[in-house]
Amino acid sequence: MNPGLHGWPSRAWLLLDRFAQVFSGGVVIAGEYDIATSKRLPIGEDPAMAIPASVTPEAGNGPFQAGLNNGAFTLNAGTQYGSYKIRLVNGSAAGAVTFSGFNKQFAGDSPTTTAGDQFDVYITIAGRKTYMVKALQ
Repeated sequence: MNPGLHGWPSRAWLLLDRFAQVFSGGVVIAGEYDIATSKRLPIGEDPAMAIPASVTPEAGNGPFQAGLNNGAFTLNAGTQYGSYKIRLVNGSAAGAVTFSGFNKQFAGDSPTTTAGDQFDVYITIAGRKTYMVKALQ
């Protein structure tokens, strides 16, 4: 096997539902990054504060991010190169999600406004800015 960074295998990712740890050089990052509060969530906890009317998540915030949709908002393409996933959780007043600044949307699902629905938004910024939405229900 070809060792990756600091002897860890290249694919040293452990994913257990909403629990994630990334091992790299002895550093462990646990929980998702809440794009509304700019803080890391406790493992397994959904975001509680609604995403503001306009938000620009960045790859530097980690590979696993989350946000509560409790009103219409615009998700803007970031500027930092990288790939990451945002878990969108619909609250009781979920609104429409508008994507802005992206070059391409890959085939996937469309976010709904149904309370309780959840979606994973996969974003890649690498020259071109792309995204894909996958429904989890």
